[in-house]
Amino acid sequence: MKNILFLFLIIFLIVSCRNDEIDSEKSKFEITVSNVTNSSVSINYKIQNVNTEKYLICSSSENFDIQNYEVKVPIQNNEGTLTIDNLSANKKYYIKGWYNSGYSNTISATTKEIIFSTVIDKNLGLNPENGNFLYLSASEIDPTKNFVYLLTRQIQQYPTEGKKIELHKIDVNGTKIWSKLIQDSNSPWTYKLQILSDNNIAVITGKSTQKATIITKVNTLTGNFIWQKEYPSIDLNGLQGNNIYGFSYQNNIMKIINGSGNIYDAEELFVDNDGNILSHKTIETNGTPYWIINAKYLDNGDIINVGKGDKIPNDGVGTYEGMINRMSFNNGFSSNIWTKYYGDYGGDDSFDNFLIKDNNIFIDGFYGGNNGYADNQHWLLKTDLTGNIIWENKLPVKQYFIYNGLDFFSDNQNNFYSLMNEMYAPTFPQYNIITLTKFDENGNFLWEWNDGVGYNTDTFIANKAFDLSNNEFLIVGDRSTNQTGLGNIRFLKIKVE
Repeated sequence: MKNILFLFLIIFLIVSCRNDEIDSEKSKFEITVSNVTNSSVSINYKIQNVNTEKYLICSSSENFDIQNYEVKVPIQNNEGTLTIDNLSANKKYYIKGWYNSGYSNTISATTKEIIFSTVIDKNLGLNPENGNFLYLSASEIDPTKNFVYLLTRQIQQYPTEGKKIELHKIDVNGTKIWSKLIQDSNSPWTYKLQILSDNNIAVITGKSTQKATIITKVNTLTGNFIWQKEYPSIDLNGLQGNNIYGFSYQNNIMKIINGSGNIYDAEELFVDNDGNILSHKTIETNGTPYWIINAKYLDNGDIINVGKGDKIPNDGVGTYEGMINRMSFNNGFSSNIWTKYYGDYGGDDSFDNFLIKDNNIFIDGFYGGNNGYADNQHWLLKTDLTGNIIWENKLPVKQYFIYNGLDFFSDNQNNFYSLMNEMYAPTFPQYNIITLTKFDENGNFLWEWNDGVGYNTDTFIANKAFDLSNNEFLIVGDRSTNQTGLGNIRFLKIKVE
């Protein structure tokens, strides 16, 4: 009997050891939630006996697999923590691991809600003279992100007449450092600020009567002029003005395209940091319909021109589509390399602002669709330098609103920000909302801040937004104190948490 019990014990031990060996050889893949923010979920993972490709996959739908997911993140090690970024705030996501023989356990996590708070909201006290209106024409931030430069202009109400143009240096807490008079006369729509490579600032304005571009180089520490020079416009057809329709700053050279717009000839002016003219000539358009609207230079001297155009100009219907065209300037003549239209014919699509980054074109615009207000959508696109769409995203917008893109920029994580004025159109007086929207590097919506909801009668019109540190953003613009008020400059700093 003892021998039989001993035999059973030996068999049990052998089987147990064998089961332990089998268990140790099995593949294991376990995940747990480590941390959650308003745009990411961090996952702890532990993997055993998996020597093939392995990924974390994520979806906002509970039914997902390796063929149907929203985000896929490769796993290199057998144990550690990975973060899934660029998720939407306040949204539930499902996550699991995949390898060639199956899946890990499935977990879920809800991203945190984004909270916007106002850090500073003040009138800078840059008040106009008696009887004048005050407008913010251009703004720029110092590379240190400690100061902003604001270019204001005064307009005399009766009789209507352009007055003083001033440059102001403001710290990011809204304290004025200095103000300097740049020009005591009117300027057409020629307002541009450029931080130069020597850390001084160039102020570009113009004169209507003399038809000249004026560039003033200002010392950013003191506000004193380094030099101010006028560049008379080349006027071959009597219609040429000096409105800025294109601008780039490349290799210490300010490259300016002036003109009257439409199909009329343009003017190209290249000036170095010391105000020396490197090139100044008329660019004849030869009657081409591809007039310059909003242009930037490529490194090879071609320009990318973005705006809207009538795809079929002779069909008797005045509608517009988003348009990109690439042109070259040779011996004073413009040559169209290619032109492409985007959107539905008849839908009044438009492109407002764009960036050229990493040999791609990123565009912020408005998709009109083909059914009036019902189809209107905020529209982001990425194309290559031949105009082929790499991705596009359309974000639903408010019905009966007209959208105007004010500013468009990116950060060093390749996120994009769109500053827009949204105006309710059917009634008068209209009311407007200013929005700042953040998108990821693929054009996916991340968050939107707005300065009012519903019937917002605030007359604030933003000029530009700046990305500061610590998730803070500065928005500057002008606002009337009432429908006929003299106005002031608004300094608004918000925090995103």
